[in-house]
Amino acid sequence: MNLKTDIEKTKVISPTLILIILTLAATGATICMNKVSPIMPVLMKDLKIGAAQGGLLISVFSVIGAFFAIPGGIIVQKFGTRKSGIISLMALIVGSLVGTYTTSFTPLLVTRIIEGVGMALLSICGPVVISMTFSPEKRGGAMGIFTTYAMIGQLVMLFIAPPLAGNYGWKGVWWFATIYAIVFLIAWVIVIQGEDKSVHTHEYEEKEIKFNENTISSGSVFKNKSVWFLTISLFLLIVSLGSVAFFLPTYLNLVRGMNITSASAIVGISTIVGIPCGMIGGILSDKIGSRRLFWVILTMINAIVFGIIPLVPTNKIVFVIICIGLFSGTGIPAIFAAVTEVLDDLRMAGLAMGLLSSGQNLGFTIGAAGFGIMVQSIGWNTAFYTLIPITILSGIFMIFNKRVR
Repeated sequence: MNLKTDIEKTKVISPTLILIILTLAATGATICMNKVSPIMPVLMKDLKIGAAQGGLLISVFSVIGAFFAIPGGIIVQKFGTRKSGIISLMALIVGSLVGTYTTSFTPLLVTRIIEGVGMALLSICGPVVISMTFSPEKRGGAMGIFTTYAMIGQLVMLFIAPPLAGNYGWKGVWWFATIYAIVFLIAWVIVIQGEDKSVHTHEYEEKEIKFNENTISSGSVFKNKSVWFLTISLFLLIVSLGSVAFFLPTYLNLVRGMNITSASAIVGISTIVGIPCGMIGGILSDKIGSRRLFWVILTMINAIVFGIIPLVPTNKIVFVIICIGLFSGTGIPAIFAAVTEVLDDLRMAGLAMGLLSSGQNLGFTIGAAGFGIMVQSIGWNTAFYTLIPITILSGIFMIFNKRVR
């Protein structure tokens, strides 16, 4: 089965059911990713590791995502979304299960790499399936729902991981992630298939599926300027967003004098607000008819929000954090929906999604490392101000991306 077969068979499965399974399966990947952060002190004590090694257990996911996304796109293109999804969920299961039997840092890090591969591949499968299943006027809304998997997984682990670790140790958290992935591997096998088990068919327009034998080469994706511009636009926004997400709790603690628990809780508000906003953003990008305009407007707003962080009094900072939740992730579903709309051949969707995911993960990696360096070099306030031109540049690349509607 390859991507062409998936496109031909996905038509007979309920789009709503597919979207639910895609989102919940991908949540399993972010559950694995977020296993470490909420119980870091427990891991540091049991494994006798320092904060730097603990941080590596977290950051390895983004690093693997950045380097594996394009090979992952080739895998999806070659084997199709069904088989690729099974491979990705198996990687999550194997990595998490083997992790429960480790007793030292290095073997656990290896299992985290395996899990990271699974997440990178699954993050490509989801958008590709959505692009095959939903018509253009509904694609943004579907992407909006799907992209909430990142925030849902984070919230689940913030609430579930600490009590699990308190009762069963850190391995109890690993067992939870393993069982969750097994459940949705079974669901994936049942639902993401070509057999006609749906109650209705989707409204995909056949004329959009172009199978031109002259465009089968993967080089057509790398020669597509619009795909590169989308990747760069997403990369630049994520550099800014990642900088804020990773460092705002520390800034509030060290500069504003909040205790770390309160700082983390306040920043968590942006995640809670962001879940429904991601859904709404995808729908809005469909309704207004211009994903390009939608992205440009949001990047300008985000540039202002990121830049005023040092200027807002501490007793008003919660309003800035709410704005981060309202606007920072709202446009991301639009850019994932747009990438398949600028392709000449939908068989290249897997590779195009891989390139986009690579830009996203690279943005998080550079945002985390680069902002920390800037803080040490030029101070907190100026570091936040540098996010303004970076975010605006994201919008500029979209302005010149004429193929995006």
